[in-house]
Amino acid sequence: MYVIGKNDNVVALDAATGREIWVHDNGNPHMISERGFTYWESKDRGDRRLFFATNNILHAVDARTGKSIESFGNQGDVDLREGLGRDIKSIREIESGTPGRIFENLLILGSTPGEEYGSPPGDLRALDVLTGKLVWTFIPFLIPATWVMKPGRKCVEVRGRDQRMGRDHN
Repeated sequence: MYVIGKNDNVVALDAATGREIWVHDNGNPHMISERGFTYWESKDRGDRRLFFATNNILHAVDARTGKSIESFGNQGDVDLREGLGRDIKSIREIESGTPGRIFENLLILGSTPGEEYGSPPGDLRALDVLTGKLVWTFIPFLIPATWVMKPGRKCVEVRGRDQRMGRDHN
């Protein structure tokens, strides 16, 4: 069983006894995925991984040892600010509030980009579970589009207009 423990560390416990098996130190992060972890294993069960996000970073750890998977991304980490078509220094925060979903060897992640005017896009992305490389991105608004912004109660509603089809998309 895997849980978030003291200082937002990831902890593996024996589900029958509650005995601690290992602890992965996250360095007391500002933010961590709140809705659990994503688990993946190879067909032969020789490779087992946990995925979770802290402070704009997606992490991959060995589910048996708690050690970072060095071959995933940059020594076990993928910066979620990359691949969004913006300078990463301009992105204050992007998180994945959910742990994502596995489809074959893809980790499919949504994002929580914030609600400010300059927030990054909330694209849906698929990453290779072995390498951490971006495989595909789904952009929720059709491109090219004319962005129409209307004030909402709490935030700004963004709608896309498909020039070719002559209709609005919500």
